[in-house]
Amino acid sequence: MTAGVPGRIGAAVPAPGPAIETRGLSKRFGAILALDGLDLVVPQGSVFGLLGPNGAGKTTLLTLVAAVKHPSHGTV
Repeated sequence: MTAGVPGRIGAAVPAPGPAIETRGLSKRFGAILALDGLDLVVPQGSVFGLLGPNGAGKTTLLTLVAAVKHPSHGTV
């Protein structure tokens, strides 16, 4: 019995659908467009890195995904 091997007893079965999905996600702060039409799919059980320079919108994306703020346009 090996855990984590598909088809084996005790194997982890991922839930259907993505862990995170955004479609056309945009966020505007006054005249500043922090995110512009982001489409993103992160599959369940995956490891995902979010990299970019300062001001690229990484923190804005995470606050939208966590529902701390609401998008100007699009869906999470």
